Amino acid sequence: MFSSIKMNTSVFAAADLFGALPLPATLVDGEGRIAGINQAFLDYARQRGRNICQRTG
Repeated sequence: MFSSIKMNTSVFAAADLFGALPLPATLVDGEGRIAGINQAFLDYARQRGRNICQRTG
């Protein structure tokens, strides 16, 4: 039980770190799908006239 709590905490810490990166970044899963983008990526896209919509599922 404690290991799952630690794992969940580190996942959240990694997500916070990824979101705080100053450079545009994407996370890609093993099948080549975009699994996440950070705020810097959204800002970069907006500066170039692109609107990024989030889809799940």
